[in-house]
Amino acid sequence: MSDTMKTAKKTSSASKAASKTVAAKSAKSAKKKTNPAKPVRKRTKADAPAPPPEITEEEIATCAYLIYVSEGCPAGRDQEHWLAAEARLKNR
Repeated sequence: MSDTMKTAKKTSSASKAASKTVAAKSAKSAKKKTNPAKPVRKRTKADAPAPPPEITEEEIATCAYLIYVSEGCPAGRDQEHWLAAEARLKNR
């Protein structure tokens, strides 16, 4: 076999391998992009997380009273109990 034929065969097989690789990559990317079994679902407002429920003053007062009683009814700490109740209800 002549040197030119060997070179031609090497070049030919290298081109085929390169074209197979390119074809395989494009086939994989095409598969990833579209999947007819799974319909594309657009995001709506219903998908967004719901805002936390508002805390009423009545709930805070009740919680503050329970903190007050659980601490043995100390005098002069009403604001501290109120703030503790707000924090507790926000973190629930």
